[in-house]
Amino acid sequence: MAITRSTVLLTGALCLAILLGFIGWRASPQDPDGHPLLLLPDVKRVEDYRFRVGDWVDELYLLDGRLTTLLAGSGDLLSQSRTAQQAFEDSLALTQETDRLAAPPALVGLQEAASRTALAYLEAARRVLLWISAPTPAHYDQAVQQILTGRSQLAELESSTWIR
Repeated sequence: MAITRSTVLLTGALCLAILLGFIGWRASPQDPDGHPLLLLPDVKRVEDYRFRVGDWVDELYLLDGRLTTLLAGSGDLLSQSRTAQQAFEDSLALTQETDRLAAPPALVGLQEAASRTALAYLEAARRVLLWISAPTPAHYDQAVQQILTGRSQLAELESSTWIR
């Protein structure tokens, strides 16, 4: 039995196809259930945006904790002021990013919810700054109320079926 050139080529092509299939299987991104994702350009944009919104949710939780700690009023006024200013700048950057990053058409509602939530925390950071610079009971109450509004919107955002 002689090995022909076509048999060698066919065997080589089959081995190459198996190797490429194995590499593709191992390198393919997977959904949370472990199933491979077919990343067509539209699907990739949706997945990238979904994961970015998940990152924003994490950042908003951290911001919430920082603002709540500031309202506890521990530390000297200068350090509180600096921390509040940094929280405000971080919330401003996050708000700008939620507005600038274009959402795929399927996720416009998610983008609006993320933008509303970021704006609520931006306002909460502003009100905390106001309370630190003019510590009156009215300013404190307004800051607490705005943080609660932000938390409510954050919970609504996080309950979206599109996140994670």
